[in-house]
Amino acid sequence: MITDGSEPKITSLEHERLIRRGDEAAKSRAKHFGEMRMLIYTMVRGLAAAKRMYANNQAFDGWLRNSEFWEINPADRAALIELCEYPLHELLQFLGKTSLIEPYQILDALKRKGQI
Repeated sequence: MITDGSEPKITSLEHERLIRRGDEAAKSRAKHFGEMRMLIYTMVRGLAAAKRMYANNQAFDGWLRNSEFWEINPADRAALIELCEYPLHELLQFLGKTSLIEPYQILDALKRKGQI
């Protein structure tokens, strides 16, 4: 254990291993974020279908409360529901170009662009 605040000595081999692991993590992060954006698209499509199937607000609310969507934080859930009003093909294009991964951030960006 180091008590004088200095960094532990590591070998060149250890540096290389840490660099490789860091690079792999960066690659995984990018892939994960892309997957998150596709999940948002899939969730919006599912919510849009539910809104069509449960046309009145009371029926939709009842369905929503018993769905997995209810476990999503309220701000993101509200954003996902509002994103249902956006043309899906344009949403997919936007998701392919953005680095945003939170539904409320995506909705806000689309609003700022005047697209919603």
